[in-house]
Amino acid sequence: MKFRVSTALVSACIAMSGVAFGQEASTDTGRFSHEAAVELTWDNLDADAGDVSVIAAKVEYGAQFEFGEGWTVETALTFEPVEDSEGDSVFENQGLFAEELKLHYAGDTFSVYAGKFNPVFSSAAGLAPGLYGAEIGEAYETTEKVGFGGDIKLPVEGEHVLSAAVFTADRSFLSESIGTQRPAVELADGGPGNTEGLESYAISLDGQLTNGVGYSLGYRSLAAAQPGDEVETGLVGGVSYSFGNEDGIATDTFAEVASFDNADGVADAQRTFYTAGLTVTRAEWHAAAIVSGSNDNDVAGGADLNRFELSLGRDFGPAVLDAGVQFIEEDGERSTLFGLRLSFGFGG
Repeated sequence: MKFRVSTALVSACIAMSGVAFGQEASTDTGRFSHEAAVELTWDNLDADAGDVSVIAAKVEYGAQFEFGEGWTVETALTFEPVEDSEGDSVFENQGLFAEELKLHYAGDTFSVYAGKFNPVFSSAAGLAPGLYGAEIGEAYETTEKVGFGGDIKLPVEGEHVLSAAVFTADRSFLSESIGTQRPAVELADGGPGNTEGLESYAISLDGQLTNGVGYSLGYRSLAAAQPGDEVETGLVGGVSYSFGNEDGIATDTFAEVASFDNADGVADAQRTFYTAGLTVTRAEWHAAAIVSGSNDNDVAGGADLNRFELSLGRDFGPAVLDAGVQFIEEDGERSTLFGLRLSFGFGG
């Protein structure tokens, strides 16, 4: 159940940023801030192969230390299951790893960074509603890369940010985890974007128009890792909009589609993902409906996945409780996923 610049230079940037953090943290001139999000989940999958029940925790912790005007060292740590559960489990396979560790400079209209980071590409993993709505987006988001990147605010009406990054897969000790161990990524593992140099890149334009419509457009190229592999390329487009009325009911809509050529580095393999969601909020209550899935052509495996989710939640102030059900059809086989999620955060 599944809930050509040398990389040595980038590794040196990571090491130096860690040293700078340790040195400046002992002074009175720096500024430290942090925040965390905690999720406790129960999921029960009802499938033809039998029921599987999983209780798990996910903690995301972010911290940054400002050691000069505009200069920060930033890290994002994640504690979650790092292996799939083969049967019923309670807080099993949990591991802690560094998702990001970067040196960052922010000016008035631009920023640049280097180290380990998540390149900007797609928005469904962060914006899709519901208990499971983000899962399809998480299947193609770009995470845990090493390289350089930056963004710039465009001087046009509305809010528009152009982002770009060059990168390769993280193969340092940061790709391992503490607790339940996941092995470090190696060059021999292959996979799109896992190359000796910084040969992969992503470009994204994200923003909001003056009429309130939000959008995200992105292009990604993951370099061929092994002889015989092809460069995987992807296009993604997303849109969102919020409605409100005098009765205190707010309606949020979101949709995103992503398409990939030479998926997984296989020539002519094509894969498409889609997510669309509707959220209605009144006072402390919110309800959501989400459709999502993916489709492969025959070269990519011919898989066909469709999901439909309904969820209901209540905001209790310091915490939010959500309950939901997802109906899944994958290659003609049907299953049902029930879940509960308690989430809360802290920091400042």
